[in-house]
Amino acid sequence: MAANWLPIHKKIREVIRINEEVMLWGGAGSSKTWTILKQVFLRALAFPESRHICLRQRFEHTKTTLWPSAKDLAVAEFGQEFWERCETNRSGGVWKIMVNDSEILFGGLDDKERVEKHLGAEYATVYINECSEIMDSAPIDLISSRLRQKINGRHMLFLDMNPPARSHWSYKRYIEEKVSGRAAFRINPRDVKENLPASYIKRLKELPERLRKRFYDGEFLSDIEGALWSFDMIESTRRPQDGLAGRTVIAIDPAVTANKNSDETGIIGCGAVGDGFKVYADRSGRYKPSEWAHVAVKLYDDLQADAIVVEVNQGGDLVKQVIKSVNQNVKIVEVRATKGKYLRAEPIASLYEQGKVEHAEGLEVLETQLQEWVPESGLPSPDRLDALVWGLTELALKERKPLFFA
Repeated sequence: MAANWLPIHKKIREVIRINEEVMLWGGAGSSKTWTILKQVFLRALAFPESRHICLRQRFEHTKTTLWPSAKDLAVAEFGQEFWERCETNRSGGVWKIMVNDSEILFGGLDDKERVEKHLGAEYATVYINECSEIMDSAPIDLISSRLRQKINGRHMLFLDMNPPARSHWSYKRYIEEKVSGRAAFRINPRDVKENLPASYIKRLKELPERLRKRFYDGEFLSDIEGALWSFDMIESTRRPQDGLAGRTVIAIDPAVTANKNSDETGIIGCGAVGDGFKVYADRSGRYKPSEWAHVAVKLYDDLQADAIVVEVNQGGDLVKQVIKSVNQNVKIVEVRATKGKYLRAEPIASLYEQGKVEHAEGLEVLETQLQEWVPESGLPSPDRLDALVWGLTELALKERKPLFFA
């Protein structure tokens, strides 16, 4: 069944009509994806033999969310006969509209080979779905540089998202900066409540405050209530720490399982500098044990670290064996959680509050996790944060213990 197009959708169409780069942002279920996908299909039908691409950070998410939404929209808005006349290849991410030989491609930015293939083509439309998952704007600029297929009309860059923290690149690009031809439009569930079950609206309104503000009110948040790390604390890490570099460690918070739905393994490189500390690198990711061991040992070698700090509450002997299988000479420091995450993390947040921690460039994912984790919220603490806490605790307890009582 086609969506009920409401007055707010008319406003969105007017924004699209007069701009070439449009981001829709706001709460969950507010028809952002459906609205943009319809524009993509209309443009594909309007320009024969044109190419259009729809992307998410991970191709797996594209296949499981964006692709089914496109199919539902094609049937609902253009009819079953239209769908049947399309030639589709879900595994390859290609959708060919047979009536005019236009193509809609679906991809992920996590596949280097696939991205390079996409960059070899030219497009009339680029759509980045859930762009809050993308931690810097470089991929956006890179893929949108291919908006140069010759068509009898304008090229368009579309984006959508549930707004993250204000430290995310999208806030500056679309909310703070005013650039001709670029626009951001907020749409929330309350704006399209006629298309949503009342029970869904009720559940959104009853979410914990931090989640409600993001998924019902569609707000960018700077300082999240209850979070140990604030925006200003993260910004203070841009100031270099003075003094000689001291001991360096690699901290690992290993994931319990190894599949596409597993938690990340946190891998953080950090060290003592003068009276403070510096976080040098974040190599966290979803890895099999043999993979994260190689990543950690390589970072150990690259930073000429003194030790690898490993949390061993689960599978401690196996964790050590995996690391030693890569490099028998690596020094391993075992740590074990004997108190809650909040009690472990609070002294480290205090170091940030005192301006005692510097961050190298390129730690945006870690910084976002620090700002978004709320103790006692029932949500798990991110693995990058856990690894950071283990690493800085090892350094502070053994070299800078007085800082905890400053």
